Amino acid sequence: MMDTYTFPKLQKKDFDKVMGILDVPNTATYSLLLNHKRVSKTSQEIFNDKYAKIGDRTYSGKQREGSAPANAEKSTYEYVENACEIFKKTAKATATAIAVAKANGENIIKNELQYSLIAIKKDINHAIVVGELSKTDPRATAGFKNLVAEENTFEVEGELTKAIIDNMVLKVSKVAKGQLFLAVSSADLPTLQELLLQGKTINVNDGGDAIAGVAVTKYKSVYGPVVNIYCEDELSTGEVLVYDIASVGIRVLRDFFQKDNAKDFDGELSEIITELGATGNPQAIALAKPQV
Repeated sequence: MMDTYTFPKLQKKDFDKVMGILDVPNTATYSLLLNHKRVSKTSQEIFNDKYAKIGDRTYSGKQREGSAPANAEKSTYEYVENACEIFKKTAKATATAIAVAKANGENIIKNELQYSLIAIKKDINHAIVVGELSKTDPRATAGFKNLVAEENTFEVEGELTKAIIDNMVLKVSKVAKGQLFLAVSSADLPTLQELLLQGKTINVNDGGDAIAGVAVTKYKSVYGPVVNIYCEDELSTGEVLVYDIASVGIRVLRDFFQKDNAKDFDGELSEIITELGATGNPQAIALAKPQV
């Protein structure tokens, strides 16, 4: 029987399952990508100056038996376009808290682990939707909002119109290979639904996306393609994101894993880590935003 007062050792399949069913507010896009199996492995190569030095090295000198580890050379990583980002959260419970919870018949370990999984899912969703590249931090991924092609960006002066949405859908549909999705903030969702649907029946959870915990409404554009509308609160007020789900996704460099480290800590501590990034065809994404 598993000891419920130590962190369980989750495997990759466990993390994949939990991330897919964990109902977390403001993680709609990540949930949709998981539900549509838009996750793949990457063998991204990272260049750093240490490899450039290999052909020009000086002799390091002999090492004594039992000597301390050699000093590591610091690597200066160059900027890599849309690199994968490192995500980590620590689940932690003191021995005292565990003892109190145990006396009360509670499972504090389960709660702490779930809090960490919720937090990391929110962080990943933020990165894949609105993440920004960084010249100073190479381990940063650009989200879909920042992957969009320049010609697919619509700066809106005044109120958003149905014609703009239809043109966004048209641009994406020209290269689309799968279902189209339209993301908008919860503040803008009612107005957008009224603008596009004009009082027609709203089909909630249509198309099987209730599995991902995401409510969608369907709109057939004037040019023919149908788009699934859903709420994504990582977007700012006035922003609308349209994309083909078959042309975007998540590339994983390091799968989810746990690293237990209770050294010098009176209790249980487990770190959850993954490294991944957003990927997508810039022509298969469109963005409308208020004109600055």
